[in-house]
Amino acid sequence: MLKLLSQTRDLFLNTEPRTPGALHAWIETALGYRLPRQAPTAGTDAIFDVVADCFFGQNNAILLGSRGAGKSTIMSILNLLLSKFRPGLKTLHAGAIERHSSDVCHVYLKEMLQRADLMHELQYFQRDDVVWRNGSRLMTTSGSSESGTVALRCHRLSLDEVDLFSPDLFSSLNLACQGDDQHPAQRLFVSTRYTGEGLMSTLLDEAESRGYRVYRVDVWGSMANCRQCEGESCPLYKWESPNGIIQELCQGRGLLSDGFVPLESVIGELFAVDPATWQVQKLLGAPQRQSLLFAFERERHTGKAPPEAFSSESRKIAGIDWGYSTTPFAITVFAECGDTLWGIAEHTEYMAGPDRELEIAKSLNEKYGPILAWYVGHDRPELSDALGGLFVVLPCPVRERERRHRIIRRLLARGRLKFDGEAMARTVRELSTVGYNPKTGKEWERQAIDHIDATEYAVASYDIAGGDVMIGGALVG
Repeated sequence: MLKLLSQTRDLFLNTEPRTPGALHAWIETALGYRLPRQAPTAGTDAIFDVVADCFFGQNNAILLGSRGAGKSTIMSILNLLLSKFRPGLKTLHAGAIERHSSDVCHVYLKEMLQRADLMHELQYFQRDDVVWRNGSRLMTTSGSSESGTVALRCHRLSLDEVDLFSPDLFSSLNLACQGDDQHPAQRLFVSTRYTGEGLMSTLLDEAESRGYRVYRVDVWGSMANCRQCEGESCPLYKWESPNGIIQELCQGRGLLSDGFVPLESVIGELFAVDPATWQVQKLLGAPQRQSLLFAFERERHTGKAPPEAFSSESRKIAGIDWGYSTTPFAITVFAECGDTLWGIAEHTEYMAGPDRELEIAKSLNEKYGPILAWYVGHDRPELSDALGGLFVVLPCPVRERERRHRIIRRLLARGRLKFDGEAMARTVRELSTVGYNPKTGKEWERQAIDHIDATEYAVASYDIAGGDVMIGGALVG
């Protein structure tokens, strides 16, 4: 009898599901996950729909999911399903941070394989590389470095928390995904949206033109069923929205939910964060931009710099930021075009060292002509001396950070500071995401503000100098 049961289970595990119902049953029986099939909010999708569509052939998908909706779990489920039932499939899974890649994928996948008693189907299982006996392979990498992705190739690309990826790394990973006759290229981009103009916002705006199917799973799509409504005694019944208006929140959606997140956890999250954060990261509302530090508007402040900005005849200024923890050398270059400063170049290197910094300065000088650069915190006269005064480096005269911010805001408001969107992609990303904490009113602590700092030094110093620029050792008004 036991042998018969074992044979029946093996047959079930090794039979590829052919319908959504069979797939749902396979996941619940083999892996122990009962994925929600309800989408209580109009315009959103059930978690299971994402898995089913990707398993049955949806090749390009974007999932905008709330925090805690099980995004990493369903990505691991898909990694297992497609590796098992698509022999020879090569998947590259990357997370924006290390925990979303190797750690999460490794732990979740191993638990699922052990629960389903499928470990014997693997040739070997390592932290960043899982090889199946059927020829499938799952590679994991961190989304923090472009250098580790350029040599990778895959049929299927799975990116977790894509909103936190840099545009350069995102492009590099996309080029690693190449399909063939047996396995068409498949891309799945998953994330919560954190910023008003981050990578996820861009992907959502361009989804239709790129041919991507967009899925949305909000907090109600992952919350456990309430069974009965407690009315106004429930903290989810009404709330004070980000605009200060008391309004209904749940609207009976808890009675339709069939997810896995306990009601108590959802209530705890509601009280743990400010309404603006909950609206964006749990209800999938569009991030508001009034809290941006610089009120940066992509449509107004970016574009294609005019040809004269790149001419050696135009006056050039730059800002240099030397970091602290990882010692990055970041530089942003601007050109004066009439009464407007155009950002035309940016460069960042980590652990560059003095000799490499000189090489960078020299290459910028050769490409753009004489440059006057400002900085804060380091005394580096050799950059000026080595290039014969054609790349002059001076300390920024505006020492107060808030004063530099006010100058940037004023020039942006007057339309006198603009950025070449292609040449200044990282600077634009930083300027369009850094903001104020809505609770404290203080600037958010962000890791990537090197280009903002360099821009501040250049633009604020230029503004204080009244447009005077050093050329060949002489101050020219």
